[in-house]
Amino acid sequence: MAIVGLCPAVVLGMALSVGPARAAVRVCAASVAGAPAVAASEAEAKKAALADWTAKARSADIEHPLWRTAYRKSLTCTGGEPGTFKCSATAMPCEIRQVAPGTSRP
Repeated sequence: MAIVGLCPAVVLGMALSVGPARAAVRVCAASVAGAPAVAASEAEAKKAALADWTAKARSADIEHPLWRTAYRKSLTCTGGEPGTFKCSATAMPCEIRQVAPGTSRP
């Protein structure tokens, strides 16, 4: 957000009147490896591999694991038997929390 059209004294006053900084934190669990998924298309194999990773990540104490918020992601695919693809997903499941673990809101 940019502040446009305010004099420097007003901007300085606004900056000094702000309370303690607060920010959301990303909390991650240990790495989770999904089972390899085999399908006729690479897209289907990726979708199945990510679905298995998500199911396993739920057991890592992350209530709503999402691939997009995971850390150290690896989604690898190879060609298998003729006409098949094999994909595997591995990542550290994370969630965004408004309060860091071990702290409380002021």
